[in-house]
Amino acid sequence: KKQVEKHPELAVIACGGGVVENEEARKFLQLQPCVVSVNCPIDDIIAYLSKSATSTESKEEGLERRPNYGEEIQDVWNRRKPWFAECSN
Repeated sequence: KKQVEKHPELAVIACGGGVVENEEARKFLQLQPCVVSVNCPIDDIIAYLSKSATSTESKEEGLERRPNYGEEIQDVWNRRKPWFAECSN
């Protein structure tokens, strides 16, 4: 919300996927004139997030900072998927 207020016109603001977990954020997104959801096949997302954080490749990609959902990635996707559709236009 702060970024939209700071850049009210001609701005691209990237939000993390977790933004849709918050009902207030979803309502705010729905009020915006243009919200784009960038999608990737869930199998690719799971493979990316499942890489070992100790591998050299993972450290170079910054995966040691990946979210710890405390649940299966597929379950997180299943919960968020309708919200992504609801919030994007």
